[in-house]
Amino acid sequence: MRNSSQQTADDNCHFLSVYYGFLFIFQDSIAIAFFFCGFQRFFESQSTFGDSLNSGVK
Repeated sequence: MRNSSQQTADDNCHFLSVYYGFLFIFQDSIAIAFFFCGFQRFFESQSTFGDSLNSGVK
């Protein structure tokens, strides 16, 4: 049996490989999602322009 620290390291490595594989496959959609999320947060931080934009969307 392996010790717990080695098991944890293997799990982390497996998680990272799956995570980066997921990012590689879905990188375009994720980039678009982050872009719109960041864009929305940017407009929300701009008080007057953000308020007019949000009121128009809702």
